[in-house]
Amino acid sequence: MDASALVALPVNAPGVDAFTLKADLIWLLRQLVIFGLPLAYFFSGFSARFRDRVAVWTSGVYQFTVILFAFISVAVVTLLSLPVSYWLEIALQPPGWQPSITSWLFVNLVRGFYAFLYVTGAALVLPFLTLLSPKRWWVIVAVFAIPVLVLNISRENNMPPQPDARYLQINSDTLTTLFKRCKVRNIPLFVGGELTGIDGSGADARVLLSATDAGELSDAQFLSKIAHELKHEIASDTLTTVGFATLLVSAGLFLIFSVGGAAARRFGPRLRVKGIEDIGVLPLLVGIAGLYWTFIGAPALNTVRRGNELDADRFALELTHANSAVAGMHAAAAGATTTAPPGRLVEYDPLHTYLRASVPSDVERVQLANTYKPWASGQPGKYADLCGAGPAVVTPAMEKGLAPDIPGEPFMEPAAKPAAK
Repeated sequence: MDASALVALPVNAPGVDAFTLKADLIWLLRQLVIFGLPLAYFFSGFSARFRDRVAVWTSGVYQFTVILFAFISVAVVTLLSLPVSYWLEIALQPPGWQPSITSWLFVNLVRGFYAFLYVTGAALVLPFLTLLSPKRWWVIVAVFAIPVLVLNISRENNMPPQPDARYLQINSDTLTTLFKRCKVRNIPLFVGGELTGIDGSGADARVLLSATDAGELSDAQFLSKIAHELKHEIASDTLTTVGFATLLVSAGLFLIFSVGGAAARRFGPRLRVKGIEDIGVLPLLVGIAGLYWTFIGAPALNTVRRGNELDADRFALELTHANSAVAGMHAAAAGATTTAPPGRLVEYDPLHTYLRASVPSDVERVQLANTYKPWASGQPGKYADLCGAGPAVVTPAMEKGLAPDIPGEPFMEPAAKPAAK
């Protein structure tokens, strides 16, 4: 492959754009049902009346009142949202790609159960927080939300553990050179299984190369994938994402405090609620939180995530200069046949980008690989300070798939023994 050649941009297959738009609109409808119903529940006055009825059933025991109020309220919203979920997750899907009714119903009921736990926990804790600090309780919640965000985002970024028996440990002089250049320890390489990337972190990190990629990726493409993952590690992208998510959660909590509190004061006498700590106001707070995250929080966080992914692609290109090979890899992924009909979404429309896209499109990644070459004009790369400027790790010979970057030695050779089970 000519290192200077531009790879053609992939295009969406016929029907993909219309299918995606319809799916996004149905998804948006479901969000409006899930979080709009609680708002209607509150402003109709039904929330306060139902609170009083539940209090009678529980003989006024506050904890039991909260639990029963939250359980019935969440159950009603979950059941009313099921038709839209069915439309999105079963009816819209092509034959052969639809989940069974049993598994689909189970997943939706589990979602409802988790929502019940969150709502109940908030309702039980909020009165104590407002007593502790009536004007700063939302700051306390934001601080305690940080470890939860760290766990969730770390879990999303880390690949699931793979049994070592499926992998063969491999020696790679090229990876050793890469890690030395980036001043990180030599992370062991394992080939086999289904995943490619860096699994784990710190002393437990290891490079995984799937059996499929081992047979299909060129040396340059594999090295670019590992460099991409390495950027996330050495640039602390997970910490950056957690920090930004904390700001977004804090802003959402302040919105709940300010808008929810103002609405409770404004409509409290008419709706018979006393303040933000009243469980009759809980549906209002849930509605505000859900709509904020749907239209502001999640889109902002996804924008940061897409930016991190494209920056990791830039980092990999700076280390390899393998533009054509990397562009070809993303173009090949765009043509994968394992996606449900009508096909893989390779280029996003504005609505999908805004509401749901957490990773760059294939078109964006191919465009970047085709055009990002600061070294061609003698300019330093954006990440020259991370792994140093200088010659590429991948030579033109590697780019063409003809030879490893270390003459006379294989790019990979089996280690002395397989990984320990």
